[in-house]
Amino acid sequence: MQQKCEVHISGATFSYLVSSVLSLCGATKRNYNLFGHYEVREGDTDNTENLSVLEAVVTTVLPLGVLPPEGATFLGYASARRFGPHKLSFEDTKFLLGKKILFDIQSEKFSSSYPLLLLLVTSHPDASPSTGTNTLEYSVIQSVYPFDSAKYSFTNKNVVPLKVDNMVDSLSGFISISSLGCHNPSDKLRLPFFVNRPRVVEVTFEHSVSEMEDASRKIQVLFQRLTDLKRVLSEKKVSH
Repeated sequence: MQQKCEVHISGATFSYLVSSVLSLCGATKRNYNLFGHYEVREGDTDNTENLSVLEAVVTTVLPLGVLPPEGATFLGYASARRFGPHKLSFEDTKFLLGKKILFDIQSEKFSSSYPLLLLLVTSHPDASPSTGTNTLEYSVIQSVYPFDSAKYSFTNKNVVPLKVDNMVDSLSGFISISSLGCHNPSDKLRLPFFVNRPRVVEVTFEHSVSEMEDASRKIQVLFQRLTDLKRVLSEKKVSH
């Protein structure tokens, strides 16, 4: 029986990782634990051989060392980086080959029947919020299963499709969330809501009085014209 793997994550959960990447300063990285559950279903295939689909549903993303919810299964790690290129690090490779578990406290919480996952999320360090866009790359790679120390490379078969629900809505606030970590005044001036900001004219009391006097003169002129028009019409009526 053939088997393929898919990863499902909600937009709200995925936004936690994306906002974390965009808030990083310089060439820094953060690792997170992925928790959720596995599901196996039958898939459609043109071949006579049956196809089973292993669905890894990510429900919780937590910083390393934080205890998971009750009953949650450890699915793998998320590596969030503020530097390129979008490639596996030496530490990531060792984890996917089964040579290293970042925190042994999670080793008793994962299922040995399924491969572990690594969600790699990177953003280019030169991307500026002032442009209104940020280049973000993300990939999911499954570990070698069963673990084989003789394998030192990965193929396209190790890349797992990532399906994000409600992705557009969850992305709407990423730039604003990342801007909260900005402490440099020069960086603050480059944020979208400080660029091309409309000029506000201070309204003083003298300016208000001047506008009222100007409006009063216009009303007097209009009233005088109406009076003159009424007089002309009255004279024409008398002449007839």
